[in-house]
Amino acid sequence: MSYNNLSAEELDREQLTNNIEFMNDASQFLADREDYYSDNPDDIYDRYLEHFRYQNVNEVSAMRDLYLAQDYQNKGDQDGLERMNRLMSTFEKQNGEYNLETVTDYLGGIITAPSTIGSMFSFGATKAGAVAAQQGIKFGIKEIIKNGVKAKGKSHVSKKAVDKGTEELGKFQTAKNAFLGGGYRTAIGSGVVEGGGAFGTAAAQETTRVATGQKDEEDFSYGNIALATVLGTVPGTLIGGAVGTRKALVSNVAEDVVMRESAKRTTQTKKAYKTHTLRTFASKGNIGKFAKDTESKLKLSLEETANDKILKGKEIKLKLKGTKQENLAITLEDMVVQNIASAAATIIDKVGVRSLTKEQITEGTKIFKEKGAKAKGAINPKDIKDGKIIKGSAEDLKERITSRVGRGLSDSSKLTEKEFGGILKAHGLNADEFSSLYVSDVSAAGRTLGTAGRISREVKASLFKDLDELDKGILTLGTATEAARKKADEILDQRVKALGINVNFNGVSDFIRKLNKTRIGLMTIQTATTVRNTTNGLMRNYVYALDNLGEAGAKYAYGKFLNASSDKAVQEIGRDAVRAAKGQRQVGLKSLILKDMVAGITSQETAILVRLFQDTQLGKSDLAKQLFREMGDVGVAGTDNGLMVQTARKLNILNTYSDNIFKKAVFARELDKIVRADATDIFRKKGVTDLKDLILKKKKLTMLDDKSIATAMEKALDFIYQTGKFRGKEGQFNQLAAGFIDFASGTFGSSFIPFPRYLVNQFRFFYEHAPIVGLFDSAKMPILGGILNKSSMTERIGKQVTGLSMLGAFYGMRSQLGDENTSAYEYKNPFGHGTFDARASLGPFTAFAWFADLLYTNGGPKGASFMPRLHDNDKVLPSYNTRELLEAFTGGFGRSGTGLMAIDRAAQMAIEGTADGKLPQRAYEAIARFVGNYLSTFTVAAGMLKDVYGALDPEYRLLPDNNDVEFIPYMLKQATRAFPFETHADGDGFFERPAQTTATRTTGIENQLPLFRQITGLTPMQEKTDVEKEFARMNLDYYEYTPRKTTDADINRDARQRMAFIVESRVKDFINGSVYNSKAYENNPALKRKALLKVIASAKREAREDALAFDERYDTEEMIDKKAKAQFFNLSDSVRSILMKEWEDRHPGEDFDETEPYMELLFLNQKLKEFDVITGFKKPKYQSIGSKF
Repeated sequence: MSYNNLSAEELDREQLTNNIEFMNDASQFLADREDYYSDNPDDIYDRYLEHFRYQNVNEVSAMRDLYLAQDYQNKGDQDGLERMNRLMSTFEKQNGEYNLETVTDYLGGIITAPSTIGSMFSFGATKAGAVAAQQGIKFGIKEIIKNGVKAKGKSHVSKKAVDKGTEELGKFQTAKNAFLGGGYRTAIGSGVVEGGGAFGTAAAQETTRVATGQKDEEDFSYGNIALATVLGTVPGTLIGGAVGTRKALVSNVAEDVVMRESAKRTTQTKKAYKTHTLRTFASKGNIGKFAKDTESKLKLSLEETANDKILKGKEIKLKLKGTKQENLAITLEDMVVQNIASAAATIIDKVGVRSLTKEQITEGTKIFKEKGAKAKGAINPKDIKDGKIIKGSAEDLKERITSRVGRGLSDSSKLTEKEFGGILKAHGLNADEFSSLYVSDVSAAGRTLGTAGRISREVKASLFKDLDELDKGILTLGTATEAARKKADEILDQRVKALGINVNFNGVSDFIRKLNKTRIGLMTIQTATTVRNTTNGLMRNYVYALDNLGEAGAKYAYGKFLNASSDKAVQEIGRDAVRAAKGQRQVGLKSLILKDMVAGITSQETAILVRLFQDTQLGKSDLAKQLFREMGDVGVAGTDNGLMVQTARKLNILNTYSDNIFKKAVFARELDKIVRADATDIFRKKGVTDLKDLILKKKKLTMLDDKSIATAMEKALDFIYQTGKFRGKEGQFNQLAAGFIDFASGTFGSSFIPFPRYLVNQFRFFYEHAPIVGLFDSAKMPILGGILNKSSMTERIGKQVTGLSMLGAFYGMRSQLGDENTSAYEYKNPFGHGTFDARASLGPFTAFAWFADLLYTNGGPKGASFMPRLHDNDKVLPSYNTRELLEAFTGGFGRSGTGLMAIDRAAQMAIEGTADGKLPQRAYEAIARFVGNYLSTFTVAAGMLKDVYGALDPEYRLLPDNNDVEFIPYMLKQATRAFPFETHADGDGFFERPAQTTATRTTGIENQLPLFRQITGLTPMQEKTDVEKEFARMNLDYYEYTPRKTTDADINRDARQRMAFIVESRVKDFINGSVYNSKAYENNPALKRKALLKVIASAKREAREDALAFDERYDTEEMIDKKAKAQFFNLSDSVRSILMKEWEDRHPGEDFDETEPYMELLFLNQKLKEFDVITGFKKPKYQSIGSKF
């Protein structure tokens, strides 16, 4: 009797470890499934238990068992299916062992399941649902539900609540209202998501049982699946509802604070108006004139632009219409406008008039006399005195506010950034609101040039120069000039239209811009992308924590050192440093415990802070749009980008949610750090110790000035690699970065570089954390000058500590999870079988992974002589891969199927094409590929469907060959490569595509665990053959062992397949042979590599020639024509030129491209060689083709 027919009582360790059939089954199954081998019966039994325990709680383990069963089916391995059936049924019958190892196994399965990570962002319901669904079927579902209902009842109305009477019942009522007011939505959402996840896992288990023969197809249990779905839905709904209710409660508190802040805001506006503005406007002198002139310009601009930065009063008016406060709303609008005008007049008066050179005066007065006062550059002589413009004169009033403020800030004796901020604060304004004057300047400049707000390129350049000066002066107060720059672009577009210059082109340009924005948005909507971004964000969080802790340590030591000084001023600096260090340490520690990043739960102070910033009445909503925008590289939410872009934004909801979790958390942490540091003692004097104290207890949000907010915003955007604030900063790097982002954000550039901010910021991330290198920065450095943006030495030291820690961590991963056969970004599964490619998840961390690989491959016994010995694995050989280096410093960006891939292809084309004389053909392919890649980025989301198909049907896992000969089919296949297509070895159409071949294995390339990629973001790799492992160990590039391309995709595919047969036979024999493994070669890796390449070169040549050769037995007429064309283009340039000339002489007036007489040309070549007309060329190795004519 087979062991699986024994009773549950008999199925124990002693019985099974002594059962030969069970031991054979378990050993073979574990070898197939996990590549696990052992001769110890107890070890095999323990591993068997561990595996099936994992299957019960880990969705990936369950899915991989399903794939193995499908693999047995495809191979016709009935023994494998029956073996798996016996083991599964035995495990399900066993009573099981309940000990520490049992708990450890289940915890291991839970912790390593993707749903565990998902639970951090779905309120814990992902894990609760998955565990309940998988464990419930095994361990008594009714008891779990029963206990869950009891717990639920206790949590709602406890004895304590009853005893406390109406007060506690009031709190319960508040919670109830919060649940009904929004918490129920989260409950429903979580229930649906978790129920769906449980459904998928249970369905996979049932399908595996049918595939292995444990059940017949008609016994497929929909009841089990339904029960699992219910068990997934219930806890997900309960936990999601609880968290949603809490969020609603926090939202209620936030609304209360918003109302209070709104009232304070009104009071501040009125106070500033009475204290400063009325006095300014009442002045008889120049300052009053400046204020009135500025107000009129600003109002005119507001009428033209309907600028929502200023018209807060109109928003209030709409809300209060029909109430007693309606008149107050109108008054508030006027107050704000006049407050801005008063602030501007104060700045104008303080900065003073500008000086002119003699040449400027001479030229200006000459223009005035000859062309009149309105002519460009004209200066009225009456407005000049002693070489200066007279204050308050018409010429003085002509100077733009952008020019005046920029001029003042460039000279600290006239206006400092602190004084500028103080003037705004005194008038109840922030830098963002004051920036409406810059927009007013742009509009005014357009009006002076004609109707319809037209503006010339020269004036735009002048305006941008002024705005650049402003950016330099108010660098720490936020991006206040962006609206003005955008307005200038809009007016320039109007001028182009008004003058009739390329109006159609202008419309096309606008369409392409929106199309590219849509494309960029659609590139990131896969769940795999969200998981990768979230994983990377969590990794970045710990880097952020270490950065702060490291800097805090350095700052504390520095402060203590200064405290020892006898100079009181120095001691004060030391005390400030120590206080800042303590605050920064707290922020670092909170980051270690993932504050505001776990399970969608946000602290009260963070939730309230975000709500306050998003409210339009408080003057910060534009900042909130910049910070919490929906797609960082698409633009600010709410701008007019059309239906396409708005749709892309909506589809990016998961990425937006993930990004905003990180931005909210870091924004709040940075403000908390500023409050704790309290550099100017303003918070301590008010009894405020941290951000929570400021918002919840003291309710003093207005104490956070523009500089603090701008600093926190930039840090938050920098955290997710989205900051674009480089304009105005010193150093060539910042100039190049600003120019690069501007170019890549334009109509043309965005077609090639979709994520410019990411590229710039990930490089900065690596540089500032790079050991030793990250200590150095100077604005005078070429290219990299200013990259660290004048950061303090303590900050650099902190990041150095983090950088060394990262490098150490990645080196540990490289040495423990890799070996001589893995590359820089490949890691073995530490919890089971298989290897994963992690580069897409590493993102900006790829540079550290690459450097760790460089250390590992060069730090062994056979490594570089200048490197210290880091390990004893003498199989590891020194390696250096240019492509991996490029990926390291672009964050793997070239893998996105975008324009950067064209650069790599162009390099390949130049190397291979020239050698074959096929450069025009390769250029043709490159264009088709680029267009196809561009179009494919609109359909990236289809990859999710492709992975679902692949999970269910093995035929969809084979990698299809998307190449073609013709331009349109080639382009369309590239464009639709994300879609699921049936793939067969003999596929020859668009919907049934041929399988991609590889030069190293005859079985082709198969996507491993397709859904695993969507769940974890990691890409499971096909297990390498022994030959592939040796190729990897010898650091062979793909191009070194793959036959050179011809002009035809079918021939290329055949050449690779022929090469694979040779590799699996002769090349494998050579690698296993005595010569290759001799001591002479072992002691000289370079010589060994050279010998291997020589054998490979011979195999490549043979495979390619055989693929090109005519075969009258099998070749169709179409294939003969393809081979003829490929053979012709395989000839050298000089031979082809002679043959073409000869053919044209024989066929005057005929079109070569229409005729395509490649067979005739080959025959002609053969005849000419026979008559010795062409000499000095090697005879081709092709069969006679004379019989074909």
